[in-house]
Amino acid sequence: MVILNAGCRLLACSVCVSAAVSAEAASAWMEHVALEGDLRLRHETIRLEPGADDDRARYRARFGFRVDAAESVEFGIRIASGEGSPVSTNLDFGESFSLDNVRIDRAYVGWSVNDALTLTVGKMKNPLKRAGDTPLLWDSDLNPEGVAAALESGRFFGTAGAFRLDYRDDGVESRLYAAQAGAQFDVSESSTLSAGIGWFDYTDMAGNSPLFGDDASGNSVDVAGNYLNDYDVLELFAEYESAVGDWPVIVFAEWARNTRAALADTAYAIGVKAGKAEGAGSTEWSWEWRDTEADALVGILSDSDLADGSTDSRGHVLQGSYMLTDHVALAATLIFSEYGGFSDSPTDFDRVMLDIEFSF
Repeated sequence: MVILNAGCRLLACSVCVSAAVSAEAASAWMEHVALEGDLRLRHETIRLEPGADDDRARYRARFGFRVDAAESVEFGIRIASGEGSPVSTNLDFGESFSLDNVRIDRAYVGWSVNDALTLTVGKMKNPLKRAGDTPLLWDSDLNPEGVAAALESGRFFGTAGAFRLDYRDDGVESRLYAAQAGAQFDVSESSTLSAGIGWFDYTDMAGNSPLFGDDASGNSVDVAGNYLNDYDVLELFAEYESAVGDWPVIVFAEWARNTRAALADTAYAIGVKAGKAEGAGSTEWSWEWRDTEADALVGILSDSDLADGSTDSRGHVLQGSYMLTDHVALAATLIFSEYGGFSDSPTDFDRVMLDIEFSF
């Protein structure tokens, strides 16, 4: 009996020690894990002329984590709401009672080769620079799939990537080969100027169906509904950063031209951002003008809000946000745009978006 009791005490002690070790190991592991996520609720009003107006309530939900798997290796996974569009994670209230509306938004591995070079493989945050964060070429929700190398050395920076876009039902696959390079210069003690150039080669576009479905998003198509042009896009961009009092200010410009189109081949954006929505009580404001001819760039990958996500468009985008707390923001976006002039079906498209966003 004494031996039995001693055995029980030894077993209990072993369990306690094992539990303590496991808890300590779990705690040590969690030190390498960073959680992130957000929930955005939106009321949206769209006014079309000609066409039917629309009012709707929408939401976006995203949750993910990043793990420092080794000293120079990170991997991350994020899930998000959405119905399959590569440039939108919004869902309408009342139309989303399905598990199909949750998807893998990011799944990647990143390796910091040294202080200057980072390699990333998988479905990743867009590694390509967007002057002033303009979505002229790339919507802010776009997370490309493939491999990318990013270099930052002194004042110079650059990115090169190979991305898979769409594997069509007929077996034709389109890819994107991308390269950007630029430099940042000090204008004064508080001001910098960044400028650069980009080249984006899309494969197997002309004569094939639009990416991700039947909607060419303003790009020219033939009588069968296939892309009329290939897309090799040259990009130039510049970004000036300074401050007015305590407010950071960014003035930016971006220009793009599809060298494979004979007509309607140019797009550009100019804008200004003031303030920084970061921390309770902070605000941020911006204005941008964009003009995108029909075949200047691949429409399905560019901004999904202006002109209903169509090329052959132009318009103003005004945005403002205010941080109620460190993790709750109010935001408003006003869009005044038009599209369809090149296709001889001009349409006025105005949009108002009112948001409240919770994040961690």
